[in-house]
Amino acid sequence: MRKRGCFKCHAVDRTKVGPAYREVAAKYRGIPDADERLRLHLTTAPRIRIEGHEEEHVSLAGIPDADLRAVVSWILSR
Repeated sequence: MRKRGCFKCHAVDRTKVGPAYREVAAKYRGIPDADERLRLHLTTAPRIRIEGHEEEHVSLAGIPDADLRAVVSWILSR
């Protein structure tokens, strides 16, 4: 996550440019396929709105599957 620059826009417990990881975890809490949905979001570089303009979210596609699973699990555990 550091190598891909995730912490430039996100923090664990406070909103920066992007939502806090605790907010992301809360959004997905109780959703049966939360891990798959978050994994899809992190690997497809969707368009996101930041400070009034749209840009591509950084993609984690191409990182080893075990690392991606660890990232998703870490975010959802916040």
